[in-house]
Amino acid sequence: MSNPTFSFISNAYGFAFGVLSLVGSAIGMCRWHLPSRKIQTLEELLAQTQDLFHSAVEAGLLPDLEFRTNTESRLERLREDTLQVRAKVCVATTLYSDYRALFRGLSFVIAKKCSNLKELRANVITTSEKYRLCQNAVPSITGALEREHTNSDTLSSCGGTAEHSSIPTEPVAESIHKPTCHSRQRAHSCPPIFGITQRI
Repeated sequence: MSNPTFSFISNAYGFAFGVLSLVGSAIGMCRWHLPSRKIQTLEELLAQTQDLFHSAVEAGLLPDLEFRTNTESRLERLREDTLQVRAKVCVATTLYSDYRALFRGLSFVIAKKCSNLKELRANVITTSEKYRLCQNAVPSITGALEREHTNSDTLSSCGGTAEHSSIPTEPVAESIHKPTCHSRQRAHSCPPIFGITQRI
């Protein structure tokens, strides 16, 4: 066998081996995205989101009626979509039909439903945690206001005692100025001075 022929055969085998390796890798990667595998993730997300929503409602962490109604409606639609997708997945009983459903876009539909459920779950968690934080903050604020009110009452009582103690309990009698007799012309009300009267 000449060298050019051997070189051509070697290159052909190398090319075929590379193609088969790429095909095998592509098949392995696609296997993780088969509808039969993706449907399990969708069902787990749906169950988890439902449990979180019902737990938050029972705990009273979702007081907004409009939010609860919208969330229940979205959950109901996603539940129906999950049932429809599951029916299509169950029809694919062989590996060939499973891959065919993959290339027809069924896995993409499942991934979109998973994204919707993740978004809804995040909204439920965020809303319930916000209300939980508000509930925890109310007692601390109320306690601080009560302590401030108590301190103000204490200061007021102390100030009132000081004011009452500074005010005299009995009115101070005004000084009575008694009339004095300094002039020679004595008033009739002044008593006579015996020595001076006799001299005059």
